[in-house]
Amino acid sequence: MIKIFVTFLLGISQVNNPLISAMIKIAALFVILLTVAIAGYGIPGCTVAEPRTPVLLIILLDETESYMKTGNWTQSLRTALRAVDFLRPGDAVCVIGIDDHGFDQDDVLIPAMPIPRTTLKSVEAKRLLMDRIASMEPREESSGRKLPEGGYKGFPFGTDTRGAVSQAAQISGYFDDHLIRILIFTDFRDEPPVVPEGRGNIDIQFTGDCRLKALYIDETGGADWFDRIERWVEVFNNLGVKCSAKDFYPTSMSSPSTFPKLLQDFFQEP
Repeated sequence: MIKIFVTFLLGISQVNNPLISAMIKIAALFVILLTVAIAGYGIPGCTVAEPRTPVLLIILLDETESYMKTGNWTQSLRTALRAVDFLRPGDAVCVIGIDDHGFDQDDVLIPAMPIPRTTLKSVEAKRLLMDRIASMEPREESSGRKLPEGGYKGFPFGTDTRGAVSQAAQISGYFDDHLIRILIFTDFRDEPPVVPEGRGNIDIQFTGDCRLKALYIDETGGADWFDRIERWVEVFNNLGVKCSAKDFYPTSMSSPSTFPKLLQDFFQEP
């Protein structure tokens, strides 16, 4: 259709009036440039995302007292925002809370939300999404909830990271045409259970290209800490997640200013 219209413009440009002829040719050139821009370079409100495999970013946020005491909650949100900012039209985001009893319905803090494919709508959708993440606080029932008199609620005890991961695996099953990318914000002080607790007591497998980065982990404990991370790596690998001990980052490598350097490769296809 565009080709026919441009041909028509060039045809009627063959008039005797030089000024009119020049104006018509300029109009034809503008249509050509506009078509190229819409196809590949991005006109707000018109652009369709270039062909690529979309990404489902699953963010797991530790809401327990032990994690709150590290003082990393605010920094975790800021790092998560940097990750969301890397996403493009057609990608999706989900946020899951980690507490003492994973796989509960209310653990899904933000259901999986696809980002619209048109540029203008995707910018607005990402802005609203990032506003929600930036304003997050631990839930009322979580042990990390701040009390008016200071400190944290402190109970219930425990961290069911495995249950939250199982819930993430279940959600990812609805996005089998996406690359699955998981960001976990927790100290990983808990040992991986042999069998997941609560309603997450079934090993739900991730499928497709699934990768993980763990941030703000507690690296104290020397060899014991490293052994615990290796046990978690084995759990994730058995669930279909590609990761190694190198994908578990201490606080010094998890900040909003340092971690984004690693995100570009993280979101790319293999």
